[in-house]
Amino acid sequence: MKKNLILIAAAALMLVSCGQKYSVKGHFEGAAQGDSVFLYTATEDGEALFATAIVGADESFSFSGNLPYPQKVAFKYDGNRSKDVFLGTEPVEISIDSLLHDDGTKYRACSVKGGKEQWVLDSGQDLELGYALLSLGGMFALSHAYESGDQAQIDSVTLGLEYMNAQIDSQLVAYLDTSRNCISSTYFIKDFLIENKPYEFARSAYDSLDASVKSSQLGKDLLAALDLAASAVIGGTPADFTLPGPDGEEISLHSLRGNYLILDFWASWCSPCMAEMPNVKQIYAKHHADGLEILGVSLDEDADKWKAAIEDEGLAWKHVSSLKGWECPVAARFNVTGIPRMFILDPQGKIIAMDLRGEELAKTIDSLYE
Repeated sequence: MKKNLILIAAAALMLVSCGQKYSVKGHFEGAAQGDSVFLYTATEDGEALFATAIVGADESFSFSGNLPYPQKVAFKYDGNRSKDVFLGTEPVEISIDSLLHDDGTKYRACSVKGGKEQWVLDSGQDLELGYALLSLGGMFALSHAYESGDQAQIDSVTLGLEYMNAQIDSQLVAYLDTSRNCISSTYFIKDFLIENKPYEFARSAYDSLDASVKSSQLGKDLLAALDLAASAVIGGTPADFTLPGPDGEEISLHSLRGNYLILDFWASWCSPCMAEMPNVKQIYAKHHADGLEILGVSLDEDADKWKAAIEDEGLAWKHVSSLKGWECPVAARFNVTGIPRMFILDPQGKIIAMDLRGEELAKTIDSLYE
């Protein structure tokens, strides 16, 4: 028994020694001796504490040890303030500085130096933030334009957003071109491209990665995520899901197989969604007798507003919602980052078209019943 325990301990030691060594040194301006800073790793359920360091009398701290493979971790300080750090390829230096706002109030800023992998990680997150701000501003601008009913204003806003998207897209292409040999670029492809760009674009970004990146653990994780995303593109067959309807009755996606189906992601607060509803109502009235089904997946959080919109607008088809807004797990599975977004499924449950609206949507549905 003792011999077996020794062998197990030796094997565990070998596994640790074969891991990826990392080293972090830092300076925490204004911290008190004995304050703690932390590293957290990602888990399926969120995150887990990985390492703790104590700030010394000279305001310095350090981490060192082994990781199973190079990866992103969250460095946390001052309670829950956080900064992503890429560990395992080069030594990392973290600086937390005390600075002043224009009004004289103090705040702390965290900066990380860690070589190209850290630069790629930071640059990718900057791009994500730029897209998020543009998407949020664009959604508000379009909603305001649709509410005004002024077509010239709608066209102007749409044109402006197309121009800004083109500018940031050019930065995205440049980023991917310079980061193809960096493991940390997999986070940008997995966390942003798969969710915000066409599947083919994300797949091509993966295909352009160096072989060493593809063979890494993060490269394998990225490929698994791409394989999952492939079910939510044209030609893919989405896995079943079940959500409650307005009356609480559960409705599953696969229960609607056997007919053509429009899967419509929308919300009562979304002006472009509501502007599209008259067209969807006409399509449903014209082809429901032929077998057409529509399943509306709402990104509402307020059940009363969701139900009122269905009733007031006369949306007679089937509806479901998790009432979790943008945190809806079904929306995440279908990479829904903007609404309205529609998928057309054939009777076998395969996606045959997506992202159609207006006359193009109506003509496509008409063609299915010719």
